[in-house]
Amino acid sequence: MKRSKQITLTLLVTLVLVSLSWYAGRTRSHDQTTSVVMVNQPIQAGQRISTAHLTMIDVRINQPDDGWITSFMDADQMFSLTELSPGELLLHRHVSKYPDGILYPNAAAGRRLMTIALDPADANGFWLADGSLIDLYLIPKSSSPDTATDVMQSVRIMKVMNPVSGDGSTASSIRSPLLCLDLSLEQADRLSSAIETCRLRLSVINEDQNSG
Repeated sequence: MKRSKQITLTLLVTLVLVSLSWYAGRTRSHDQTTSVVMVNQPIQAGQRISTAHLTMIDVRINQPDDGWITSFMDADQMFSLTELSPGELLLHRHVSKYPDGILYPNAAAGRRLMTIALDPADANGFWLADGSLIDLYLIPKSSSPDTATDVMQSVRIMKVMNPVSGDGSTASSIRSPLLCLDLSLEQADRLSSAIETCRLRLSVINEDQNSG
């Protein structure tokens, strides 16, 4: 009887030690971390990424690995394929070596983005904002009575952009902003055909503040 109690006690002690060992190992694995790259300032779709946009943080290795980038070298001078916000972990699917296949924010798949330059008098003095709706008038330069003004209605301004030179610096010779328009394929064709033969002028649609 005494021997039976000793065996039972030994088994209980062994079970407790095994449980403690398993728990300690599990706790250690939870505490292990790895360094990953995190965005620390806004990055636009198509923008070239530099180390100034990034920081390193430690995350637990038991978190799901969704293709984390773990080195500045894997992100520096790459192009962002989507808009990124501070605090997001940078993933391999977010970046590309080439500025193609960009996922532009706030534009539906298949839409065409086209940029035009207008004089202030033809662009409401540039009292415009990203997302403004406009009617774009294509006014023929020819005075022929057979030509009529074409109107593209409810065109959305995707972005009011500051003009830049080829090297990315502000172009001092260009003072007016550029307007990036969100167009259908048919609208893009009409506008492309009219660029040389028509004067472009826009009117801003004043939207109902109580709508939506």
